[in-house]
Order: sequence, then structure tokens, then C-alpha cells
Amino acid sequence: MSVTTAVMAITDRISSNTTRTTPATMLRSSASLRGDGGARRGDAAAALADFNKSIAVDPSNSWSHYTRGKALLDSGDATAALADFDESVKRGAPLAVIYLERGATLTLLGRDAEAEADYAQAVKMDPRMQAIVERRRSEAKQAAEKKTP
Repeated sequence: MSVTTAVMAITDRISSNTTRTTPATMLRSSASLRGDGGARRGDAAAALADFNKSIAVDPSNSWSHYTRGKALLDSGDATAALADFDESVKRGAPLAVIYLERGATLTLLGRDAEAEADYAQAVKMDPRMQAIVERRRSEAKQAAEKKTP
């Protein structure tokens, strides 16, 4: 395939994409990226503020709910995190990592049977996740034990 043919094929693929860049999608993406940066810096307040903006612009975006849920979980609010992970799944996010983190959240909340179903779903969706699931399950159980007197 010549370079010209390859460029034309890529251009056709891009132009046939049904997702269009709009000011709203750019704002959502920008807020989400800032939230990711805040989370990496350990600035939970900034991360949550940006994830909230991202969701306000596009409440249907499942990834925004997942990332806010992860930030909430990292800040210690497992109940609020679970609500966001549930919303992410409800909105159709077909990603094993969402089931992994929802399973860890359920483990923290003492809801082990539900957690195990999510861990199994994560591995079913991506069998390469098996070792990650086992590690995350162990971490969540240890964290739950520390919370219990």
C-alpha cells in the first residue's frame, strides 16, 4: 500500500467516525485530563472537582463516572465510589478494570459475594486480569480488616 493510499484510508476512517468533536466533548475531555493529573499528584480535591465538571458536561460518559469513582475510592469514600462504579457499568462501560475496582470497593464494604461476582466478571472480560484481580482482592481485604476494630 502506498503512503497516499494509507493516508486516504485513515482520512476516510476519521471522517466516517460518528463521534464528532464539539465544544462540550472538548470540555469534558479537558476536565477529565485535569482530574487524572490531580489524582496522580495526590490532590484528591482538585481531581474530584475536575471529574465533577466532566460529568456535569456529559453525565452519560461512563469513563468519567469510573475515574471519579476511583478518585473517591482513593480518598476513602467507598460508598460514593460504589455509586459511580455502578453508574459506569449502567452506562455500558465494557471494561474489566471497572468490574475490578467495583469488586474491590464491594470487598471494602464487606459485600464479599457481590465482590466475587465482579472479580469473576473482570477475569471473564479479560483473562489476563487474573493476577491483577488476585492482588487487588488481597489489597482490598487487608484494607477492610484495618477498618474493622
